[in-house]
Amino acid sequence: MRLIKRVGKLRALFGDPQHSTKLPFAAWGTKGFDFWTFLSVLLKEVRPRAILELGCGRSSTFFADYAYAYDAIYLGIENDLRWFDKINLDIDLLGFGKRHLVHIELAPDASWYSLEQFKVATSNPGQFDFALIDAPNEKRFFSSPAQIARYFRPKDGNPFGRRDDPAGLSAIKSVLQDCTVMIVDDVHKMHVFETVDRMLTDPNAYEKHYFIYHPHPTTTNALCICLKRSAPVVSRMAAILDRLGVRLERDYWPVDE
Repeated sequence: MRLIKRVGKLRALFGDPQHSTKLPFAAWGTKGFDFWTFLSVLLKEVRPRAILELGCGRSSTFFADYAYAYDAIYLGIENDLRWFDKINLDIDLLGFGKRHLVHIELAPDASWYSLEQFKVATSNPGQFDFALIDAPNEKRFFSSPAQIARYFRPKDGNPFGRRDDPAGLSAIKSVLQDCTVMIVDDVHKMHVFETVDRMLTDPNAYEKHYFIYHPHPTTTNALCICLKRSAPVVSRMAAILDRLGVRLERDYWPVDE
């Protein structure tokens, strides 16, 4: 009976499989098995009470799984309706429920997310102690209008805000006042790299690790992992990386914009 119900949900979402319009019709490369394994171990080591994710994707199922297993809060914010539908479906089919994701539109001027909707969704500033910042999308990340059209449809809402919007960075900082771990993707872009300290209440209270990955053989990306120096996981980080065979850099500087 449970399987029949889930098949019904799939049909309701997809409609005619030959003419599906509700899910993303293309995807890009991700960070690799080593990072996802590291993320799972990091979550178990840190045991966050509340996780915030801006920009939903493969990591969302890891966060929902953790929240389900450890009775934690996970809030994923997504502005693109296709990706919102996809991740909602992923989480629901895994049995984790649909309480985790919130669709938030971009501001009318496309500067960042709607601040009003963001404040309502986060509701309790400072509660999040683990975060992944990987949105909003930006036009400058795409090489042509054709590439944009491959991933996004106008009917799903404007997907392009600014990762370095001052009001957005201030809003993130307000909800991460007691953050133990903050992960920021796309720091290979200088303007994103420069946002990291602006989202931390006290940048000197964190040590930074950089993960370099290749979503495509010709593309090099990087993300920054900020760990609060007082967190017990810091003293265990070297052993964790050695056990997993994962390499993180302690120094990094963007090479392009």
